[in-house]
Amino acid sequence: MKELIKEAEKKLRVSNESAEEYEKKKDLMLDFVNKEMSKRKDLAQLIGGNSLQMMFDNHRNHVNFMINVFKFSLFEMLVKIVPWVYKSYYNNGFSYDYFLVELETWKRAIKNFLTESNANEIIKTYD
Repeated sequence: MKELIKEAEKKLRVSNESAEEYEKKKDLMLDFVNKEMSKRKDLAQLIGGNSLQMMFDNHRNHVNFMINVFKFSLFEMLVKIVPWVYKSYYNNGFSYDYFLVELETWKRAIKNFLTESNANEIIKTYD
């Protein structure tokens, strides 16, 4: 864990401009992610027996959490929280694949709604 934190703090940087645009466009990106994920034929397998609302809540929590990570350079917190979120949702019936699909969808949203330079900066964290 310490190595991951050290690596994240060394490699991940997000400018104020990128963080501000991410926050400004959060509703557009959130709507995009919700719609794209809802259309998936494998959605029931991805979210288990959970409701769409639980998935939507996760997406809303995600975008708000990431705003704070970017604005305040909370990359250590990101490294510490991600495993907990992953395990928590998996224990509630979400498949491991859900997170891969969800993060790829967030990356598409970022590329669609943010300027290219800001998107490239933000995508490094998602990668």
